[in-house]
Amino acid sequence: MGILVQNESQMQDLVRALGVEPEANFLYARHHNGAGKAFALDLLGPSATAASEPAFLLVFTPAEIIAQRLSNQQVHRYARADLTNFKVRDGAQNSVVIDFDHTGEHVSFYADMGSSMRLQYVADNLAALMANHFLGYATDMSQVGQTGLASFKYPLLESLLPVALVIAMLALKADHFGRYLAISGLILVLIWLPKIPRPHRR
Repeated sequence: MGILVQNESQMQDLVRALGVEPEANFLYARHHNGAGKAFALDLLGPSATAASEPAFLLVFTPAEIIAQRLSNQQVHRYARADLTNFKVRDGAQNSVVIDFDHTGEHVSFYADMGSSMRLQYVADNLAALMANHFLGYATDMSQVGQTGLASFKYPLLESLLPVALVIAMLALKADHFGRYLAISGLILVLIWLPKIPRPHRR
């Protein structure tokens, strides 16, 4: 069974094999890399990034979240009672990032909102899960589904500080302007890097 083209019926069979009745409660998702790791892997090329973002079946139930790696069928079960800091936010290329902590381990996945054809069920299930706050796991949905400038609200506000620093250094004709410029540039990169569209996330 190919892991990159799972259709809805194939995924439903996998959900049932996990002991769960498939409804709008499962996603085709990928492991999500942090901003720093993602940037480093992008420099190495698409193959390095793809290898670091394996595909998963992600199932939400009232008692647990189940993640089954599609390449080797390895199953991880995250009990709700042991799960903290569940967050959902907009990702790159019209995706949604799902983050949580489980007994000291940080777990992160992303799923595409705009899936089509064989993966249309992913977009449909994702919309249903967002509507019910991921079965109540998500207590704050304010960081997902933003459009236009609203989706960039925090990076835009945060960018004012390094830009203001550069302007102040120019106005004061500071001796170490190059150092401040480098610091401001680094801050801007850290703010905006997670928002840069990533072509492999289509």
